[in-house]
Amino acid sequence: MKNILIFLILSLILPCTAAARENVSVPVMKANLPLYEAFVSEKGGNPLTISDFVSPSSNRVVVDMVLLQQALALGGMVAEVSFYGTPNPARAEADVKSGKAVLLGFDTWESSFDDTVYMSRTVIDNGEFLKVIVGRCDNRKLMEVKSLADLQKLSALTGHRWNIDQLTLERLKIYDVLLVARYDLQIAMLQKGRADFGLFEYPNTGVELPDDLAVVEGVTIGLEGARHFMVSKLHRDGHLVFKALERGLDVLKAKGAFRKAYIECGFINPLLESWTRLNLPANRTTPGPAKGKGLQ
Repeated sequence: MKNILIFLILSLILPCTAAARENVSVPVMKANLPLYEAFVSEKGGNPLTISDFVSPSSNRVVVDMVLLQQALALGGMVAEVSFYGTPNPARAEADVKSGKAVLLGFDTWESSFDDTVYMSRTVIDNGEFLKVIVGRCDNRKLMEVKSLADLQKLSALTGHRWNIDQLTLERLKIYDVLLVARYDLQIAMLQKGRADFGLFEYPNTGVELPDDLAVVEGVTIGLEGARHFMVSKLHRDGHLVFKALERGLDVLKAKGAFRKAYIECGFINPLLESWTRLNLPANRTTPGPAKGKGLQ
């Protein structure tokens, strides 16, 4: 595995300890490692000084990788942060929960947390993670959707491990849901008309959608649940890292650093905030995934 070693410089907030000087092991999806390297190089090489997140290499995970380092430094932690790649988010979370890694390199859903980990302050609020509705251009009923009642008459597909998307569809009372193993298969199934629509992040659609698929303009769906950073309770430095992270997140959130960065990287799109959200955020505990028809 390829490691990226970054030295976090103490900002004279707290005295350093032996534990704070040890390596902070941080898993991320391996596809984001080259993007992160390119982004940090483009911005001068020091993640602690980056404040501009406009870049072809920037995305939500890259933003998280940079800002969590800034949060640790602002929280008074001197450490070497070592990013390493995992094949998927589930593996990365498993490494943190087992204590192999001390900190997850990206925010994750509140429902993913258990008593083996600490949950940070909210990074993305409930309903703030917006997705757009995508389907065939020639599906007139879909392209004319203006309300939740219109959408409830149609069938959907989503990732078989996208538990929050499944939960959101269930709470929208959309029960005809096809569960698909991979993103590329979701696109292929939509093209074949196996389902009327899927929910996707808007930044992904402009580049990856084939000509026969389109976004239903004017409406969005806010996913059910908030997102947080995850820190291991089983790792020997977990409590220390968690306290430093929380102090730093307070500083970053107070100045709106996450929202600014998410807008600049394209995750939060001001255009979508002017569209009609077909569901409203609800402060509810997120249970397990909805049931659906599995695609082998």
